Amino acid sequence: SADELSLFRQSYFDLFRDHNQTLDAYRELVAHGQLAETPRVLVHIDYHADLYRNNQHRQTGFEGIGNYINALVSDGAVNEIWWIVPDATETPPQVKFFWEAWHSYSDWQFRDGPADQAICVNRNGDLSFGAESMACSGHKVPFHKRTLRMLEGTAKHTAYEVLVPEGWFTDRDVLLDFDADFFDYNGIYANRGYGSEPRLYQLVYTPERLNHEFGRVLKALNRVALKPVLTTCAMSPEYTDAHAMQIEVFFRYLGIYSRTGTDYIVRYAHTIRRQDSRRGGKNVLRGIDAQIYYDLMTADRILGRQDRIDLRDGDRTTLARTLVMNNLNWSAEMAEAKLKQIALSQNHVDYIDLAALSQFDDLRTHKS
Repeated sequence: SADELSLFRQSYFDLFRDHNQTLDAYRELVAHGQLAETPRVLVHIDYHADLYRNNQHRQTGFEGIGNYINALVSDGAVNEIWWIVPDATETPPQVKFFWEAWHSYSDWQFRDGPADQAICVNRNGDLSFGAESMACSGHKVPFHKRTLRMLEGTAKHTAYEVLVPEGWFTDRDVLLDFDADFFDYNGIYANRGYGSEPRLYQLVYTPERLNHEFGRVLKALNRVALKPVLTTCAMSPEYTDAHAMQIEVFFRYLGIYSRTGTDYIVRYAHTIRRQDSRRGGKNVLRGIDAQIYYDLMTADRILGRQDRIDLRDGDRTTLARTLVMNNLNWSAEMAEAKLKQIALSQNHVDYIDLAALSQFDDLRTHKS
């Protein structure tokens, strides 16, 4: 309902492909004075912790999809973490790897073990991980792990259960991030084990069940009085090939109710490519231009990725034009004219080269 979605009214909102672009969104807002540079609580709704038991983010400068939270913690942007995982993690074989005793992994995610742990931020910015009582030469960042039902306050009477009290986040300064794989985990990595872990599980809902889960999340966030200052949503296409479009529609819907309306960061600022450790320039697009670019990428993904929109391809062009029309409330003529303008700016008549849009001068960055 609109009342449930009102929690996003004061939140900046960004939607993008990969989850480490949360760093882009946060850093852009801080750099332009739209968010104060102060430690905040991170509420991370994701099948993955995105927090590694090493300091690769500092040692190599690599801020990837699996360790970007390490960077937020080391940089002082986050002083407490709440990781919300699907209820499916409470069932075999997942419960062993999410909730029971710590395993011997030294380079895998900070994921297993008790519901409440700690991260030590040493004086040099390196991180170490362990129990709440661990010794720490710097300062500790509490790390809390809960299922969605625990966020809802629904008791199941398990050995590791800790429910989140009603109104818990009242007046707390929160960064909220969603990963699509929280709702659908069905991609190329779903059955790949790590070390001795036979990770043979998936999370695939029916479309009706997905809508139910969307509603559960919103009700739970309202129950704990969470009102984020920044909300980021990542599509993680490697994992969400079953229901990607349905989840993307939900994320877009959240953006409509946010402070700035839907505002997408679609290019990388802190890296050049998704898995590239080198630091790049300011390749960030936001606002209307970013929405158009994201709509083109969505059309390309839905109809089979070609990294181009062929204006002679009826289905592909129609879908791209329809997405631009719907999301910007434009007429068909306005949307079609924009697609042709983009193609002509690339010295093409019949197609738009999506891979070359980083050189497309007409897509100028819009600041919110």
